[in-house]
Amino acid sequence: FVENLTGGGATIGVGAVSRAKPDGYTLGFVSSSPVVVAPQIVRVPYDPARDLTYLARFAVSAYPLVVRSGDARFRSLADLLAWARANPGRLKWSTAGMNGAPYVATLAAFRKEGLRTAFIPMQGSTEVMAGLLGGTLDLGVVSDYAGPMAAGDLRALAEIGAERAPELPGVPSFGELGYPLAPSIFYGLIGPAGLPREVIARWDATMRAVTGAARFQKLAKRLHGRVAYLPHAAFQASVHEDIARTRRELAAAGLIAP
Repeated sequence: FVENLTGGGATIGVGAVSRAKPDGYTLGFVSSSPVVVAPQIVRVPYDPARDLTYLARFAVSAYPLVVRSGDARFRSLADLLAWARANPGRLKWSTAGMNGAPYVATLAAFRKEGLRTAFIPMQGSTEVMAGLLGGTLDLGVVSDYAGPMAAGDLRALAEIGAERAPELPGVPSFGELGYPLAPSIFYGLIGPAGLPREVIARWDATMRAVTGAARFQKLAKRLHGRVAYLPHAAFQASVHEDIARTRRELAAAGLIAP
């Protein structure tokens, strides 16, 4: 049974998983934002390092800054920055949720550039995409760009991660541009803390089989995701490292107290 617990940039759903009985029957789909970034900035009903078991990572994804392909003002990131600098407060942009990794990383980049922009809160990536394609927004920071980009409706200007995305080889990354935050966007399976060892092993083996399946790999490619399986121990260590590194970067960027 799938239960969609929306709200709070996915922190409500993650909180429900953290409080579940640790028997392996209540699990959660998670991305990086509600465990790596949001707990550093807002109060959440869980400790991401203590209250969750990270069972397996199954994919990573590009998260580019995109504009309408027909918008002649923004042929490149340099064009967008120059226009925003010349028009303070007029660049309208959005992403799927406030206080997530894409929002915070993009905000930190704009701050470094000395820009004043207008963030438009929206409920989910579908609304962001509708606003962008409909002209309500100038810029979107999204992961589900594959369909509109294949149709020629979008142009990518930058990728928020540390390195260029293989599927967007001509698009510069925040890491190479020297911006304060360049988060990696991952997707994985989590459970509450205290799961028995045999439950962890069973779900780990299941996710290894799923990510190795041709159907799953084909779906990931169609959605411009990259299959990137990590087993339980490596995934858990990676998330804990991301939490510590992101806290240092947010403090250095002046977005949280040291």
